[in-house]
Amino acid sequence: MAREFFIFADFDGPLAHVTTWRNDTKIGQEMGALRDLNLYELNYLDRICRNLADDVVVHFISISSWKFQFNTEESIAKVKEWANIKRMDLELYKDTPVGRFSEREPWLRFRVIGAQLEKHPAEDYIILDDEFFGEYEREHRGHCIPADQRTGYTQEGWEKIRGRIESWGLKEEVVKERKERDEAYMTLLAASI
Repeated sequence: MAREFFIFADFDGPLAHVTTWRNDTKIGQEMGALRDLNLYELNYLDRICRNLADDVVVHFISISSWKFQFNTEESIAKVKEWANIKRMDLELYKDTPVGRFSEREPWLRFRVIGAQLEKHPAEDYIILDDEFFGEYEREHRGHCIPADQRTGYTQEGWEKIRGRIESWGLKEEVVKERKERDEAYMTLLAASI
């Protein structure tokens, strides 16, 4: 039986903090409004997920206003191709509000995430965003992994993301390979003392 997990992601900040593809490149021209999406980071998330056990299903859901440039099966297929997505199930939550949210707006992101989880329960989830405050943070405490608006995630942030995703269940061969690598390292370390 499949075990389901979610990665909810805002693009601005966590995955689109620098211009990755220029207009004068073929992929930059094809991406158009999605040009600033950091495909390397999206691919890295997918590569982390490739180490998960076969019964783990990971849904990557955009909770960003970017959904209006990323709103068709064709554009989802293009992003999967550009970022070489093989493992994550790339989806769009169509009720995401447009623009910045504030405490006064009725459809806050935390409510959108809550509604999705209510309709489709999951064992665990993470939220990649650069704006956590008030009720949003309180409602999803322990699931929020904040990014810097200007620079995205640091190495420490990516390690936290990887650790959380890998806690959902690694393939047995990955666990075995890491154990053997760690034992070999400890043997080398002991021999050098």
